[in-house]
Amino acid sequence: MKEKKYSPKISIIMVVHNEENTIMKSIKSILNQNFSKFELLIFDNNSIDKTKFFLRNMSFKDKRIKVFYSKKNIGLTKGLNFLLKKTKSKTIARVDGDDYWNTNKLRLQFKFFNWTNRNVVGTNTFYVKKYKKISSSNLPLLDKEIRKKILFSNPFIHSSIMFNKKYLKTYDVNYLKCQDYDAWLKLSLNKNLKFRNIYRKLTYHSLDKSLSPQSILDELKIRFKHLKHLGLAKFIISFFYIFYSILVLFYKFVIKKK
Repeated sequence: MKEKKYSPKISIIMVVHNEENTIMKSIKSILNQNFSKFELLIFDNNSIDKTKFFLRNMSFKDKRIKVFYSKKNIGLTKGLNFLLKKTKSKTIARVDGDDYWNTNKLRLQFKFFNWTNRNVVGTNTFYVKKYKKISSSNLPLLDKEIRKKILFSNPFIHSSIMFNKKYLKTYDVNYLKCQDYDAWLKLSLNKNLKFRNIYRKLTYHSLDKSLSPQSILDELKIRFKHLKHLGLAKFIISFFYIFYSILVLFYKFVIKKK
């Protein structure tokens, strides 16, 4: 008798590179979910620490985990696009190798996701350093609020997001960082699509890695790129906000280091 093919309701995608200190906690938080009908696809970006060892060990123990190993570091964006092609479910969840989830995250979010037309749903988060809570997010919850704030800041935590694959099949490879922010701005042009965030803090987002200049530069490029879709008033406000962001960037990485 042929073995039945596994059909997950959610495909979780994760791209990792040298995450030996955090990867086990991240994966365990997924395996400990009280919602079990998922697959976890992991793309290893040629890690040179013990990450590969942990991945082989965990994937051997749980067949819902599938790991793809790259011989070179192709970057986060290309790794995500590779995994999106491999997913079995149309419902996609994202997580990073240094972030982790509340046990109820998938169950509550999937229920909310189905209730809100299966578009794009995030959650609020606890910000952590060395696994200690230091603060929490206060993200806009409703579609109207999210659309109002989206050009000024990313209204979603990438490791909390759940989205319908029909709306997002690939990320833009022109951005090494902030590829999710570009995706949400593109999707905001679709007025029929609904954005939502869950009030509850169902994820833990690590701040142990410092913000890279590449992340800030990519975010600024993305904002400039999407200014053309605004009316005149919003364009002026957004332009000055971006100018302010550039000054902050200059202060952080030039003046402060002197």
